[in-house]
Amino acid sequence: MPAKQYLVFFFILCNCFLFSQSKETADSLSKIIIQGADTSKIGAYNELAKFLTGTDDNKALELSFKALKLSKEIKYQKHIAHSYNRVGTIYDQMGKSDSAGFYFTQAIVIFEKMKDTSGLGSVYQNIGVMYYYLEEYDKSLENNFKALELKKKAKEDYYVAQILNNIGAVYRIQGRNKEAHEIYKTALELKLKNHDRPGEAAAYQNYAMLYMVENKYDSAFANINKAIRIYEEAGSTIDIAKTQYLLANIYHSIGNFEQAEKYLLTSIEMAEKVKSEEQLFKCYELMLNIKSDKVNDKELLAIFKNYKKYKDAHLRSEKLKAINKLQISYETEKKDGEIKNLNEQNTSNSKLNKRLYIIIALISVFLAAILFFYRQKRKANVLLTRQKKEIIEKTELLNRQSAEIARHRSQMNPHFVFNALSGLQASVLKKNDARALNQLTLLSKLMRTTLNNSDREWIPLADEITFLEQYVAFEKLQADFDFRFSVELSPDIDKEDIAIPPMLLQPLLENTFKHAQLEKVKDPEMKLVFKIRNEQFLEIVYWDNGKGKIEKENSGNLSKALSIVQKRVDESNSGSGLSPWSAITVQDLNETDPEQKGLKYTLRLPLHRLF
Repeated sequence: MPAKQYLVFFFILCNCFLFSQSKETADSLSKIIIQGADTSKIGAYNELAKFLTGTDDNKALELSFKALKLSKEIKYQKHIAHSYNRVGTIYDQMGKSDSAGFYFTQAIVIFEKMKDTSGLGSVYQNIGVMYYYLEEYDKSLENNFKALELKKKAKEDYYVAQILNNIGAVYRIQGRNKEAHEIYKTALELKLKNHDRPGEAAAYQNYAMLYMVENKYDSAFANINKAIRIYEEAGSTIDIAKTQYLLANIYHSIGNFEQAEKYLLTSIEMAEKVKSEEQLFKCYELMLNIKSDKVNDKELLAIFKNYKKYKDAHLRSEKLKAINKLQISYETEKKDGEIKNLNEQNTSNSKLNKRLYIIIALISVFLAAILFFYRQKRKANVLLTRQKKEIIEKTELLNRQSAEIARHRSQMNPHFVFNALSGLQASVLKKNDARALNQLTLLSKLMRTTLNNSDREWIPLADEITFLEQYVAFEKLQADFDFRFSVELSPDIDKEDIAIPPMLLQPLLENTFKHAQLEKVKDPEMKLVFKIRNEQFLEIVYWDNGKGKIEKENSGNLSKALSIVQKRVDESNSGSGLSPWSAITVQDLNETDPEQKGLKYTLRLPLHRLF
């Protein structure tokens, strides 16, 4: 490369490191793109893309693709590899991990062929970061240490400091605080030595998080404020958003919720400017935690909607698939290259007569293979047709079951909420403020539990019991009499392992409160008993000693609430071998046993374990 072009690249790097002069840096790079030679333009495109990553990802991607196209036109392999790496980094920032994995793979192949230590180190560093966000910490350390060795060999202190910071972050999460302190100290010394202001800010931010874990909040505040001052000098909106979020976390940890909310709102404002969905998800998750017991249901629902909006649960699994695809693709391509070289060597050493024997043998094998695969094809087609029919039938069955489940839940939840709000309204009309406040608190907890369980097919038995206890406590506030509620578990039941459909039993308890006339009974009582039968079924017996009778609708079926429970039990028992009416029975003890009173429900579900 001519001396003039070396000076151009040196100028680019200097401008990028002095990020406090961000506008001047961008202007300088733009001039190089307009006026410079091809190789200079490639470097400028990639550096400007790096500069815009995190603030304008689409523009950054456009510039990197220009660099890649120009690199291919002049057939400059090193620039092609660096451009692949830059494109992959931007796609990863955008959450498009499949695309990121493809371009990282291309970069690795070229750097391996060139034996480019520095380039390989950069790619392994990126993979280490991806594993960090996937919470695959051992793999993150493995790739970061590979990158560290390569960058030390290349004598690139700037990147060595970055990688040390990454390793320190993993140590912090793993609770290896002493090792994290040592790594952060070394990283910060290198960043100060190289006048790396963005890296210096990141180091202070990491120190703040470490001190927060150690409950050293004064030190945490001191370090995060140092980071904020540097990011404000640079005008780095996304980094300001992250530090404001970290400040909110620290204040939340010490119980200062007012200050926590203040900094959280600033973080949300900054994150919305750069459209960072990941940061907005974190902010609303913390806001939901702070405000859950401090606002009315309408405000809480608004916060919850934002939380759900930005939750990107599939992102991690996509990243993991991308990395696995990256590594498999790279290893396959590497092996294919080795096989190709071996075949070429064998071909060059072969003699003509050996070639003729091979050709004859191949023709024979080919003819035999055609006959074999023709027969196999016929068998496979028959099997495929049968399997396709089975898949269609099972899919239709699952769709019908899903629709039924969704329909029954939409009946049950509003039914419960309507009755709960009616009770609350009665307390308000009676001007019983203390009772209304307690009812509102319990209703808020019930609503949160209902929201959390609404999209789950099965929950631990422990969660269902907790929900029922909350519900009974709510109903107790409305009643003008006292009653006893108890739950019994057989010794062989682990309530954290046994699973049950959510809100299955609540309608039965509600029927008791509405129809059993417990207030007219001496020592009113409600009781739930859980047993395991034949190691196959969970038997649930619910009993009250009220004066209620089995209600019938005009059609002769069970009452509304019991009908909903019946249908959900039938769905749970689908395929278990239980006939529908053996799954739930109702016994009116007022008619069958003079010594007993009330109603007794017996339900049977197939035994479902979580572990």
